[in-house]
Amino acid sequence: NDVPSNTPPRFRFNPERVHVVPVNALSAAEKGEEKEKEKEEDERLHYVVVGGGKTGQDTILHLLTEKHVAPENIMWIVPNDFWITARDPPDGKMDTCTEFLALANATTQASISSPEYIQTTFEELERRGKVYRFDQTVRPTKFMNATLNKEEVGIIQTLVKKNSGGSINRSGRLAAIEDDGTLVFASGERQALPWSAAGDGGGVLETTTFVHCSCGAFNFSASADEVRPPVFGEGVVS
Repeated sequence: NDVPSNTPPRFRFNPERVHVVPVNALSAAEKGEEKEKEKEEDERLHYVVVGGGKTGQDTILHLLTEKHVAPENIMWIVPNDFWITARDPPDGKMDTCTEFLALANATTQASISSPEYIQTTFEELERRGKVYRFDQTVRPTKFMNATLNKEEVGIIQTLVKKNSGGSINRSGRLAAIEDDGTLVFASGERQALPWSAAGDGGGVLETTTFVHCSCGAFNFSASADEVRPPVFGEGVVS
């Protein structure tokens, strides 16, 4: 499957101007594997995490708890909000999809083809402590079975809270980063980095690291072009 270390970002950027790293580069610098990179990272005060899935969630945790980056120095680009599977023992974990379906059939009158069939069930699971969301004001639209415990969710919520100074950006998928740091989204919307407004001026890119967490764990780019036999053939199932 695709991981940031072997799958390049889909968004466009000029590597001569814009500092983009895969998520594993953050820990590589801390372990002393690349001393020059470590020094360079120490001089970068701001982080833009691109991707809202499990890799992005773990990156936010790492920045807040291991690198001790202040929330106001982090922007998190989250195209979709996710329901998060609880990882709290002994009974907080949702065991199987069968449990989800059994609960859905027991708690909602909505048609199985209706979005409410799914959402009402997730909200009931949330009341039972089986799933979490980062922002109570936003109804998640995705579920990829990413798992976190209650403490980890609480740490990430320090970034999401309005008064934290941090920034969660729900403008959609990032299409490009321009040479001056302007973010261009797939919708065509353009936004300046939040630190530009704080008076960084032309030096904003010199203090910003963009962390690539956006390849999608369920994509398989390396094998997408492989020729595969049909599943059902004459007298054979492959």
